[in-house]
Amino acid sequence: MRLLAAALITASFASGHAFAQANLLTNGDFEAAVGPGGEVGFTSGYTYAQDQVPENTIYVNTDPHLDHPSWSSFSAYSGSNMLIVNGGATPSLPVWEEAGISVAADQYYTFTGYVAANYPANPALIGIGFNGATTGSPFTVSTTPGLWEQFSFTWYSGDATSLDVTLLDLNPVADGNDFAVDALSLTQSSVPEPASAALLIMGLSVVGVVRRRRAAQARV
Repeated sequence: MRLLAAALITASFASGHAFAQANLLTNGDFEAAVGPGGEVGFTSGYTYAQDQVPENTIYVNTDPHLDHPSWSSFSAYSGSNMLIVNGGATPSLPVWEEAGISVAADQYYTFTGYVAANYPANPALIGIGFNGATTGSPFTVSTTPGLWEQFSFTWYSGDATSLDVTLLDLNPVADGNDFAVDALSLTQSSVPEPASAALLIMGLSVVGVVRRRRAAQARV
């Protein structure tokens, strides 16, 4: 009986965990393509070019130093590729955006990613827009080049069934606000699916039965 209860509870949590971890982004790890043609699954208000000496440029590559001689050399957070950014002076300009993501109404979603500075001064401020509205406090990028740190923003869908996610650099001082991002992810909150919830209820019911039987035996 105890083994059955444990199995049911484990199955329910495992199913809910798998559901929560489904990434809704098309190419959040930027592994679909590198170099020319690397804009797979996203758009940008920045210019896509490997020559990133000009501001307001992005490029999918394996090392920031390959795109700008003043930037540090470091590897992607995961896999081989990252999105490398030369920040500009227009905070409203989308650095990265994926539009038309199907979402469920009345649900919470979490957008996470990893960011590292390319240059050790004047760090970028990462902001995230959901359907055109920024939410939460900006994430200040470390001034240590190549130090990957995670940022996270939460969004409530309300009546929306479609989502446009935008990544912004909210630091308007363009001298140094340069960075790389990797492992972007959009997931629904960790709420078990109906089948998982039913398994959890069954498991908890079995545990209750076992405890009542033990109590009755103890009284006897």
